[in-house]
Amino acid sequence: MKVRKRPVEVSAWEITPELEMLVKDKIMHLRGMNPEVRVKTPEGTMIGKFGDYLIRGVEGEYYICKREIFWKTYERIEDVR
Repeated sequence: MKVRKRPVEVSAWEITPELEMLVKDKIMHLRGMNPEVRVKTPEGTMIGKFGDYLIRGVEGEYYICKREIFWKTYERIEDVR
């Protein structure tokens, strides 16, 4: 059987030092210029680095996507805050 993933719109933000103020209730660790962030997800804690993307999924969950994978998987439709 072949299947295709349904198109779903999600919100995403590049991980930067300024991101902490935007979603501080979901980010466990982001200090100054430390290039590592930890985010609570339904599957456990994910670790990302500056340049990766934080994505809010269809059920409000958060997860991290590496930059290289993000741009192969997603396309920009509008900017979000």
